[in-house]
Amino acid sequence: MQQFRFFFCALCVALLCSVSSLHAGEITLASVGGYKRPMVEIIDRYQDETGNKVTAVYGNMRQVISQSKMSGTVALIIGDQKFFDRSGLEFDAFHPVGQGRLVLAWRQGIGIEKIDDIAGGGVGRVGMPDPVKAIYGVAANEYLENSGMMPEVSEKLMRLGTVPQVSAYLLSGDIDAGFINSTDAIGVREKIGGFLLAADALYTPIAINAGVLKGYGDKGDVARFIEFLRSPDAREVFGRYGL
Repeated sequence: MQQFRFFFCALCVALLCSVSSLHAGEITLASVGGYKRPMVEIIDRYQDETGNKVTAVYGNMRQVISQSKMSGTVALIIGDQKFFDRSGLEFDAFHPVGQGRLVLAWRQGIGIEKIDDIAGGGVGRVGMPDPVKAIYGVAANEYLENSGMMPEVSEKLMRLGTVPQVSAYLLSGDIDAGFINSTDAIGVREKIGGFLLAADALYTPIAINAGVLKGYGDKGDVARFIEFLRSPDAREVFGRYGL
């Protein structure tokens, strides 16, 4: 609840700023927190190149969708198509960003050679995003169930709100290992022990798209940002972060 209130306050401040300025070229974007690192880079490049402003807010998929419904000023959302399809939001268009990949990462000081190792005595707490709220929580849950590992690790699992929270717990040493996305793992790779890709046959494919909310599909500022997302500059950033 505290995390939700924090996200709500941050979004309200961002939206208030965007509504009060109302200058040409400004849009409001919401993104799942697991893709904050590449989106910050891309938004910075876009603003430097065009002079147009993008106000961005981040949270888990459930928070992003809920606040997009309440605000009415979010122009587009970066997230998983499955969540879009059952969100209750209306969209004018979807534009592909990349394929999301689930990984198991572990803290410095321990060694993991295969994901099955988390069932052993050498690994304590294992973090994962909340499957009710987060894309990669759903994927981690599916992976553990389909691999047959869930009964062996269920008592070790710590469910957290978002991918960045799992990464933060890894960095602090509060968990030994955690399921996150490849994007966040690449972003913190110098500070963790390592990571392994989960077999993608064991969880539903994750299509990361930019969903343009209804009423914004014909806005020139939104079209310019979508065009930038397709540019070599943006593709280089997404590729570097595993998308």
